[in-house]
Amino acid sequence: GGIKEARMGHPLHPQILAGSREAAYTYEQPLGDALCFRVNGEEICSTADTTKDDINSALADLDTSFRTPDFAIIGYSQGGTTFFSQLLYRHSKVGKTCHTPREDHFFDKLSFSPIEALRKARHNKESVDITKYFKCMAHGEDVLVGDYTPRYVYSDSIIPVWMRAVNPDLKIIVLLRDPIKRTYSRYAMRGGDGACASNIDQDLCKHHFSSYIREDIEYLRKYCKGVEDPDNMFLPYSCAGRRHTKNTPDTILSSLYGHHLGFWLSVFPKEQFLFVHSEDVFSDPQNAIDKTSDFLGIPREPVVSKSSSKVRHNSHKRSSTGSMDEEAVELLKEFFAPTLQRAYELTGIRLYKDKN
Repeated sequence: GGIKEARMGHPLHPQILAGSREAAYTYEQPLGDALCFRVNGEEICSTADTTKDDINSALADLDTSFRTPDFAIIGYSQGGTTFFSQLLYRHSKVGKTCHTPREDHFFDKLSFSPIEALRKARHNKESVDITKYFKCMAHGEDVLVGDYTPRYVYSDSIIPVWMRAVNPDLKIIVLLRDPIKRTYSRYAMRGGDGACASNIDQDLCKHHFSSYIREDIEYLRKYCKGVEDPDNMFLPYSCAGRRHTKNTPDTILSSLYGHHLGFWLSVFPKEQFLFVHSEDVFSDPQNAIDKTSDFLGIPREPVVSKSSSKVRHNSHKRSSTGSMDEEAVELLKEFFAPTLQRAYELTGIRLYKDKN
């Protein structure tokens, strides 16, 4: 009851710079007022008191096949999420979305623009239609379904607000990998030392990994001052949209775990999160899925076959750290130190040892 009442505002009260993608925020409260959206032409407003059952009841009134996702795998790309999700979807109690086995990507699409949608909600304009999202998540009552988009955690600070609006009781899974190895993996994926991707400065690609990292860190310290401090939770999101140089700092910014998790944990309670070390998935995938099954409230089932290790190695064939020199490692260790300390305080997971 009450979720179809008149809109009241939005959950975060961000102060958005008019016309700017690089927003400035004052963070007041993660759960306040209402965030409204349209489904099949009807408006649903999610408030601080709304539950998953309330959302599902409202959706069922519109289309009996619609249900909100039960869980989400929000990060991190290059952290073993492909391998992990492939195993999880083998479970008989985990249903598939319209995109499975591919990633779902709804709230992080530029065409959706989460900040623009929130701005419209703030000014009482027409709410955003997300009918396609619930159509994609449609599933039977005897299985769970999840939104698998490992960019959600770092791509936009407004995404957790929308995720909470569509399911306040969402179970959230986060895979965390040694950020130095992950940074190199993203570098390799985007072109690395070999054939450079078109979205990376071609001259820079010809340099060694340490040259690439040195330029990125210099860029961030110049244009995103204070970004190393995990108390500045929003800076990694706003800085990722800036383009002062040909190079993009996304490779490093997307590994600022303490910043990202600090924000997500201010929107959702900690008991709704499962944090998984990627190395645990690689070393004992069945145990990782068993712990995930416990978290999701479904029976444990064997999902790991003899071919699973082949899937794992294929998924990370570009993740070798063979080209990482000591200079690059030390530069990244220094840069990541504050955010990793915060991540440890939030998750209890140590992400790398002294030797990489």
